[in-house]
Amino acid sequence: MRPVNNIDPITLDVLDTTTTFKLVKRNGSVCQYNAVSLADFFDATGSWVDPYSNEKLNFIEIGRLERFLRDNQFSDDRQLRQKYLDPDFKQDERFLQQALNDLDDMCCSLVVNTLQLVDEECMSATDFLKESEVIFFPIFDDYFSQMKRSNIDFALQAVLKYITLVKGDPRHQRKHRNRKWIHTMDFLFSKVLQDVFI
Repeated sequence: MRPVNNIDPITLDVLDTTTTFKLVKRNGSVCQYNAVSLADFFDATGSWVDPYSNEKLNFIEIGRLERFLRDNQFSDDRQLRQKYLDPDFKQDERFLQQALNDLDDMCCSLVVNTLQLVDEECMSATDFLKESEVIFFPIFDDYFSQMKRSNIDFALQAVLKYITLVKGDPRHQRKHRNRKWIHTMDFLFSKVLQDVFI
Protein backbone atom coordinates (compact mmCIF):
# COMPACT_ATOMS: atom_id res chain seq x y z
CA MET A 1 0.00 0.00 0.00
CA ARG A 2 2.97 2.32 -0.51
CA PRO A 3 1.94 5.39 -2.58
CA VAL A 4 3.37 5.68 -6.08
CA ASN A 5 3.95 9.44 -5.71
CA ASN A 6 5.12 12.02 -3.20
CA ILE A 7 4.17 15.01 -5.38
CA ASP A 8 0.58 16.15 -5.82
CA PRO A 9 -0.40 15.40 -9.48
CA ILE A 10 -2.61 18.50 -9.59
CA THR A 11 -0.47 21.25 -8.04
CA LEU A 12 2.93 19.53 -8.52
CA ASP A 13 3.82 20.51 -4.93
CA VAL A 14 5.52 18.11 -2.52
CA LEU A 15 2.82 16.52 -0.39
CA ASP A 16 2.50 17.29 3.29
CA THR A 17 1.38 14.30 5.38
CA THR A 18 -1.29 16.35 7.19
CA THR A 19 -3.13 17.22 3.96
CA THR A 20 -2.59 13.93 2.10
CA PHE A 21 -5.59 11.97 0.84
CA LYS A 22 -5.01 8.52 -0.68
CA LEU A 23 -6.94 6.85 -3.49
CA VAL A 24 -6.56 3.14 -4.24
CA LYS A 25 -6.73 2.30 -7.95
CA ARG A 26 -8.32 -0.85 -9.39
CA ASN A 27 -4.91 -2.51 -9.79
CA GLY A 28 -4.21 -1.97 -6.08
CA SER A 29 -1.66 0.83 -6.39
CA VAL A 30 -2.12 3.93 -4.26
CA CYS A 31 -1.92 7.53 -5.41
CA GLN A 32 -1.96 10.38 -2.94
CA TYR A 33 -3.21 13.95 -3.35
CA ASN A 34 -3.47 17.19 -1.50
CA ALA A 35 -7.07 16.79 -0.31
CA VAL A 36 -8.03 20.43 -0.90
CA SER A 37 -6.57 20.53 -4.42
CA LEU A 38 -8.40 17.29 -5.28
CA ALA A 39 -11.72 18.71 -4.04
CA ASP A 40 -11.02 21.96 -5.92
CA PHE A 41 -10.38 19.90 -9.07
CA PHE A 42 -13.77 18.16 -8.73
CA ASP A 43 -15.53 21.45 -8.00
CA ALA A 44 -13.91 23.17 -10.98
CA THR A 45 -14.32 20.42 -13.57
CA GLY A 46 -17.33 18.40 -12.46
CA SER A 47 -15.29 15.41 -13.62
CA TRP A 48 -15.33 12.64 -11.04
CA VAL A 49 -12.23 10.80 -12.23
CA ASP A 50 -8.91 10.16 -10.57
CA PRO A 51 -6.68 12.80 -12.23
CA TYR A 52 -3.68 10.45 -12.07
CA SER A 53 -5.22 7.28 -13.51
CA ASN A 54 -8.33 8.71 -15.20
CA GLU A 55 -10.45 6.04 -13.46
CA LYS A 56 -14.02 7.03 -12.57
CA LEU A 57 -14.44 7.36 -8.81
CA ASN A 58 -17.41 5.94 -6.97
CA PHE A 59 -19.72 7.51 -4.40
CA ILE A 60 -17.82 5.91 -1.50
CA GLU A 61 -14.47 7.48 -2.52
CA ILE A 62 -16.11 10.90 -2.89
CA GLY A 63 -17.70 10.44 0.55
CA ARG A 64 -14.30 9.54 2.04
CA LEU A 65 -12.80 12.74 0.60
CA GLU A 66 -15.69 14.85 1.94
CA ARG A 67 -15.32 13.31 5.42
CA PHE A 68 -11.52 13.77 5.32
CA LEU A 69 -11.92 17.47 4.55
CA ARG A 70 -14.55 17.94 7.24
CA ASP A 71 -12.70 15.92 9.92
CA ASN A 72 -9.44 17.76 9.29
CA GLN A 73 -11.17 21.14 9.11
CA PHE A 74 -9.78 21.97 5.67
CA SER A 75 -13.09 23.12 4.37
CA ASP A 76 -16.65 23.95 5.20
CA ASP A 77 -19.23 21.52 3.88
CA ARG A 78 -18.50 21.24 0.15
CA GLN A 79 -21.33 18.75 -0.42
CA LEU A 80 -19.20 16.72 -2.84
CA ARG A 81 -21.50 13.68 -2.56
CA GLN A 82 -24.54 15.77 -3.41
CA LYS A 83 -22.73 17.24 -6.45
CA TYR A 84 -21.59 13.76 -7.49
CA LEU A 85 -25.21 12.56 -7.57
CA ASP A 86 -26.45 15.64 -9.48
CA PRO A 87 -26.37 14.85 -13.24
CA ASP A 88 -26.63 18.56 -14.09
CA PHE A 89 -23.63 19.64 -11.98
CA LYS A 90 -21.32 21.68 -14.22
CA GLN A 91 -23.34 20.71 -17.31
CA ASP A 92 -23.75 24.34 -18.41
CA GLU A 93 -20.03 25.05 -17.98
CA ARG A 94 -19.10 21.91 -19.94
CA PHE A 95 -21.52 22.85 -22.71
CA LEU A 96 -20.09 26.39 -22.87
CA GLN A 97 -16.51 25.06 -22.98
CA GLN A 98 -17.41 22.68 -25.80
CA ALA A 99 -19.06 25.53 -27.72
CA LEU A 100 -15.96 27.71 -27.26
CA ASN A 101 -13.72 24.88 -28.44
CA ASP A 102 -15.89 24.41 -31.53
CA LEU A 103 -15.76 28.14 -32.34
CA ASP A 104 -11.99 28.05 -31.88
CA ASP A 105 -11.73 25.11 -34.31
CA MET A 106 -13.84 26.92 -36.91
CA CYS A 107 -11.76 30.12 -36.62
CA CYS A 108 -8.57 28.10 -36.91
CA SER A 109 -9.88 26.39 -40.07
CA LEU A 110 -10.64 29.78 -41.59
CA VAL A 111 -7.10 30.96 -40.85
CA VAL A 112 -5.59 27.80 -42.38
CA ASN A 113 -7.71 28.23 -45.53
CA THR A 114 -6.63 31.86 -45.76
CA LEU A 115 -2.97 30.86 -45.48
CA GLN A 116 -3.45 28.72 -48.57
CA LEU A 117 -4.52 31.88 -50.42
CA VAL A 118 -1.54 33.76 -48.97
CA ASP A 119 0.81 31.10 -50.32
CA GLU A 120 -0.85 30.97 -53.73
CA GLU A 121 1.64 32.79 -55.95
CA CYS A 122 -0.75 33.58 -58.81
CA MET A 123 -3.15 35.53 -56.55
CA SER A 124 -2.51 39.27 -56.23
CA ALA A 125 -2.93 41.18 -52.98
CA THR A 126 -5.95 43.03 -54.42
CA ASP A 127 -7.63 39.75 -55.40
CA PHE A 128 -6.79 38.35 -51.99
CA LEU A 129 -8.54 41.24 -50.23
CA LYS A 130 -11.62 40.88 -52.41
CA GLU A 131 -11.73 37.15 -51.75
CA SER A 132 -11.10 37.59 -48.01
CA GLU A 133 -13.91 40.13 -47.69
CA VAL A 134 -16.28 37.35 -48.72
CA ILE A 135 -14.86 34.09 -47.33
CA PHE A 136 -12.69 35.13 -44.36
CA PHE A 137 -13.15 38.51 -42.66
CA PRO A 138 -16.94 38.53 -42.02
CA ILE A 139 -17.20 34.84 -41.07
CA PHE A 140 -14.20 35.08 -38.75
CA ASP A 141 -15.65 38.26 -37.19
CA ASP A 142 -18.92 36.47 -36.51
CA TYR A 143 -17.30 33.44 -34.85
CA PHE A 144 -14.78 35.53 -32.96
CA SER A 145 -17.37 37.98 -31.60
CA GLN A 146 -19.39 35.02 -30.25
CA MET A 147 -16.25 33.68 -28.59
CA LYS A 148 -15.44 37.10 -27.15
CA ARG A 149 -18.94 37.62 -25.71
CA SER A 150 -18.75 34.26 -23.95
CA ASN A 151 -15.20 34.41 -22.62
CA ILE A 152 -12.91 37.29 -23.57
CA ASP A 153 -9.78 35.69 -22.07
CA PHE A 154 -10.32 32.51 -24.09
CA ALA A 155 -10.90 34.59 -27.25
CA LEU A 156 -7.72 36.63 -26.80
CA GLN A 157 -5.64 33.50 -26.19
CA ALA A 158 -7.17 31.95 -29.30
CA VAL A 159 -6.37 34.93 -31.53
CA LEU A 160 -2.77 34.94 -30.29
CA LYS A 161 -2.61 31.27 -31.33
CA TYR A 162 -3.84 32.23 -34.82
CA ILE A 163 -1.22 34.98 -35.04
CA THR A 164 1.48 32.44 -34.16
CA LEU A 165 0.08 30.12 -36.82
CA VAL A 166 0.28 32.85 -39.47
CA LYS A 167 3.74 33.94 -38.33
CA GLY A 168 5.06 30.42 -38.51
CA ASP A 169 7.40 28.57 -36.23
CA PRO A 170 10.39 30.81 -35.25
CA ARG A 171 12.74 28.10 -36.55
CA HIS A 172 10.78 27.70 -39.77
CA GLN A 173 9.48 31.13 -40.73
CA ARG A 174 6.83 31.34 -43.43
CA LYS A 175 8.44 31.86 -46.84
CA HIS A 176 5.63 33.92 -48.34
CA ARG A 177 5.77 37.15 -46.35
CA ASN A 178 4.01 39.33 -48.88
CA ARG A 179 1.24 41.93 -48.80
CA LYS A 180 -1.39 39.17 -48.47
CA TRP A 181 0.41 37.91 -45.37
CA ILE A 182 0.58 41.46 -43.98
CA HIS A 183 -3.17 41.96 -44.55
CA THR A 184 -3.88 38.74 -42.67
CA MET A 185 -1.63 39.71 -39.75
CA ASP A 186 -3.14 43.22 -39.60
CA PHE A 187 -6.63 41.75 -39.46
CA LEU A 188 -5.73 39.34 -36.64
CA PHE A 189 -3.79 41.95 -34.65
CA SER A 190 -6.78 44.28 -34.86
CA LYS A 191 -8.79 41.67 -32.90
CA VAL A 192 -6.28 41.84 -30.05
CA LEU A 193 -5.72 45.60 -30.08
CA GLN A 194 -9.44 46.40 -29.92
CA ASP A 195 -9.62 44.96 -26.42
CA VAL A 196 -6.15 45.56 -25.06
CA PHE A 197 -6.38 49.35 -25.41
CA ILE A 198 -10.03 49.82 -24.38
